[in-house]
Amino acid sequence: MSLFKSKEINVAGATKRLKAHLVPGEEVIKAYKTIRDMMVLTNRRVIILDKQGMAGKTEAYSIPYGSITHWSTEEAGVIDRDCDFKLWTKGGWKHEFGLARGSDLTALNEALLGHI
Repeated sequence: MSLFKSKEINVAGATKRLKAHLVPGEEVIKAYKTIRDMMVLTNRRVIILDKQGMAGKTEAYSIPYGSITHWSTEEAGVIDRDCDFKLWTKGGWKHEFGLARGSDLTALNEALLGHI
């Protein structure tokens, strides 16, 4: 993942960008983007787009809510000024996504709780 912290983006823009990855009836709820990568919560799953290397090849991770065992959010502090989001799945896979200072962690937690 990118060293840059992600910022929340509007749902319409994320939906347009993810058109090839969404199934009929799937709706974007929250979306976060760095310069290269993206994390999206839909009404069915979490989708992570990881742009790799100089060629710009993109790997898409699809994480059904049912496979998520737990997650954590870390608020910004005085020294570490950014927020962090970590997600674990039943298979033991862990994903970390940095969020920009001021990210609404309550809304992120509520979006996850509403679907898990």
